[in-house]
Amino acid sequence: MSQAKIDFDFGSCIGTVGYVGIKEIKGGEDQYGNTHRASFTIQGVKNPADKEKGLFFAAGAIKGDKLTAKDSNGNWVEVTKGAEIKFQFEQNGEWYNVKRSQIVVQKVAAASPQSGGNSGGGKKFDNTGVKVGHLQNCTENYLGDSAFADANIYEDVAKKFDEITKRVAQAVKEANPDASVFDVDVTAGRAVLSASRNAGTDDLEVIEQYALNGASNAVRDVAMSIVKGGESKAPAKQAQKQQPKQEPKVNPQEPTIDFDDDIPFAPVGLQYNNAWIHCV
Repeated sequence: MSQAKIDFDFGSCIGTVGYVGIKEIKGGEDQYGNTHRASFTIQGVKNPADKEKGLFFAAGAIKGDKLTAKDSNGNWVEVTKGAEIKFQFEQNGEWYNVKRSQIVVQKVAAASPQSGGNSGGGKKFDNTGVKVGHLQNCTENYLGDSAFADANIYEDVAKKFDEITKRVAQAVKEANPDASVFDVDVTAGRAVLSASRNAGTDDLEVIEQYALNGASNAVRDVAMSIVKGGESKAPAKQAQKQQPKQEPKVNPQEPTIDFDDDIPFAPVGLQYNNAWIHCV
């Protein structure tokens, strides 16, 4: 659609979605089970009160973090940037309110390779914070009680774990060329985090080998089979460098395995049971 058509007198509009905004409802879920509020703009439609700004249409409270509406065939589809829609709206002061039942999606937006699941349309997920947390976890696991004694040592160890994580991720990618970046990062990050805590040594080469073993397909397939409810075979024993003999650290507070696939690297406080990984 080349140009939007809007009639402020009759409250109707046809155009291409320029932006979709989704915000959580403050205070949590409302009495109707709604968890978020949605709004959107239409490309080329300006706010009558300020011609320099786009006009936001408020789509009200919704369940979940995606704005959906029916298409011309009556099927529910997601409303994202680039979708062509027509709808009715009502002006209430400075607000322009739209009921989802009055939105019709005439053409869904083309899939964006960098959408990253973001309903705002095409915005790539920024996992910088996740990676920072990953390095902090690994560094503090490795340094233990002396983690904050020397800032230079902390930085040096963090850099080394960053390098280890990248090498393990590269190994995972080479072993699984069709894997997504997300899956590669999850596998590598979890393996390095586990190694920083469970390898039982301060030898970084041994820790890296432990992580490589933990990121192997054989080990991952065991967990995958359990999650999917199938039978699994113990992974073949892999050669490892001799590690110094130490009493394993046992944390009686550790919960049972409960993976969260939505988190690329485990943040502080999300610990996994280390018993299964020692089968390597």
